[in-house]
Amino acid sequence: MGAAGMGTLEPLGPEPDMPGDDMPGVDMPGDDMPGVAVPGVDVPGVDVPEPDMPDPDIPGIEVPDGPDIDEPAPVGPDVIGPEVDPPVVEPVDEDPLVPVVWAKAVVARSAAMPPISIFMEILLCYEYEVSHPSRRGLVTGSTDGWSIGSPRRRIRDRRVLRRDQRMTARQAAARRWPMTIYLHEGDLPGDVFAPGPIAVDSETMGLLPGRDRLCLVQLADGHGDEHLVRFGIGHYDAPVLKAVLADPARLKLYHFARFDVAVIEHYLGVVAAPLFCTKIASKLVRTYTDRHGLKDVLRETIGVDISKAQQSSDWGAPELSDAQKEYAASDVRYLHRAHVVLAERLAREGRTVLAQACFDFLPFRARLDLAGWAETDIFAHM
Repeated sequence: MGAAGMGTLEPLGPEPDMPGDDMPGVDMPGDDMPGVAVPGVDVPGVDVPEPDMPDPDIPGIEVPDGPDIDEPAPVGPDVIGPEVDPPVVEPVDEDPLVPVVWAKAVVARSAAMPPISIFMEILLCYEYEVSHPSRRGLVTGSTDGWSIGSPRRRIRDRRVLRRDQRMTARQAAARRWPMTIYLHEGDLPGDVFAPGPIAVDSETMGLLPGRDRLCLVQLADGHGDEHLVRFGIGHYDAPVLKAVLADPARLKLYHFARFDVAVIEHYLGVVAAPLFCTKIASKLVRTYTDRHGLKDVLRETIGVDISKAQQSSDWGAPELSDAQKEYAASDVRYLHRAHVVLAERLAREGRTVLAQACFDFLPFRARLDLAGWAETDIFAHM
């Protein structure tokens, strides 16, 4: 039968939901529906971005170009930048302490260092220069790289820098210019001290000057070196040392001067004065404690901790150990700094005149000890 004779066909009911039908709310691959973007399918009017690969040509995303990099800089703080040649650090002829100025940081950047770490390096450099005005010019960070200033100190890496920031000025100076301990046999070689006060100490075989011989006298002028003079049995002809100790224009700094002055006068025949005794000064101003040994005084006044492990040792041995030399040197190394602090405290408490009277009397107190009144207080009522 022809189509014209069949008439109009009426639908029997709603159409079933079949895949591929153009039904509202159903997004099927391949359907030509507006606003649907399917990767791999070219839909007119729809831009299909790659999900994980940023495209420099995407509108709204700007990729800055570095000053010295031909390729676009990567996006994200954790992406390693392209390799950059580190600057050449030229040595400074007039300074023997030529540091490696942040070369490690620059090389690390070229190898595997993210840009954010380089930024932190620059901040750390600025922080160091601000907190150390006297060392300004070590390294100057700039927006286009590292420019070398006038290096005057040895800085190897960030850990050394941070440790140096925590040091006191004296400790930092000691690291840059190591102090030297000189051992002399019988006498000083000549004029080895700078002008000003000189720290003095002695080592003996015991605590009785008439019985226990003088073995060692150690001295320091506070400028970095210590000189130890060792004596053989019965050999105390030391004209240079005696001249230094007897010089009335040079202040001698002791800790427990009563013993040292007595033993020096007994064996060398000179009065090692004028003097300042840090033990007496400590007893006059640190009345809140009964701990007036050198170790305790130095720890509180200047924050230095010394070892007293070699205090009881054989100072008459043919050879002194390195530990003995270090111990002897440390007894005079810090007296200049302690003297400054204790003198300030004496002035603050109004006891400077009283302390000076004690210091002036000490040589006579030492003679009383040598004469047999060591344990007797001749000023006592009984």
